[in-house]
Amino acid sequence: MNKSKSNTSQLMRFTLPFWLCFTLTSPPLIAEGKPVLEITGVESALQKNMITSLPLASEPCDAPAWRIRQLFRRSPTLLDQAARALGYYHLKIEKDLSFNNNCWQAKFNIQPGEPVLIESVNILIQGDARQDTEFTKVQQRAKALSQQQLHHGEYEKLKDRFVSLAEERGYFDGRFNQTRLQVNTKTNRAFITLEYDSGPRYRIGTVNVEQNTYDPLLLERYISIKPGDYYDATTSSKTHRSLSDSGYFEQVSVKQDFKNATGGKIDILIQLQPRKRTAYT
Repeated sequence: MNKSKSNTSQLMRFTLPFWLCFTLTSPPLIAEGKPVLEITGVESALQKNMITSLPLASEPCDAPAWRIRQLFRRSPTLLDQAARALGYYHLKIEKDLSFNNNCWQAKFNIQPGEPVLIESVNILIQGDARQDTEFTKVQQRAKALSQQQLHHGEYEKLKDRFVSLAEERGYFDGRFNQTRLQVNTKTNRAFITLEYDSGPRYRIGTVNVEQNTYDPLLLERYISIKPGDYYDATTSSKTHRSLSDSGYFEQVSVKQDFKNATGGKIDILIQLQPRKRTAYT
């Protein structure tokens, strides 16, 4: 048995055990063993994140004992990382490893401590997106994170939202000048700073339609993309959907020519494959 304890304070605990079981084929007259991985003392979301972080969770009963012990020794570090991802920076762990009934049992009792809260969210937007209401909405929603529990996944989602919104609305030169997440473990407070430079918003250059079957004037009613308009991915999607739903085409492709985009303009290529006509005899 390998057992280590750290000092614990008197905190209210949540007990949500997790049992990890494997069914093995055992020789006659030998008790069937099942691995047990138990994590107690934390709420379900944190518990799930911890379980996912442990390679030990996937080990069967017949794994070499040395490997189980090795993974068990590594577990506190991985549990701490999993806890920090959800804002818990003061983890205390009691752990126990034993081998019974032809298998292993690993138990971790956790005291997560108080979570880190977000003290402030400062976002600076430069470039044409400063006047874009969609970016303003993201900026305002981000400020609502203040005084919420730190969640590293949500922080990454916030950054990803700026990148995806820039792609959707034609800011193809956009980039972060600064992304900073500071955590003060003494005060349990976090500070988020983002500086995003969108650059110019691109306009539509030429719209090239590749097809030889239908009158271009007929197709205009289905094409919402117009030269000179600001690029907007929703307009491209609408055009794709309208052409697909027209019933004229087997395949529809709407592509942006990123390679040759210059001078704040981007060309659009629409490729259409006519639907095969049904022959009646």
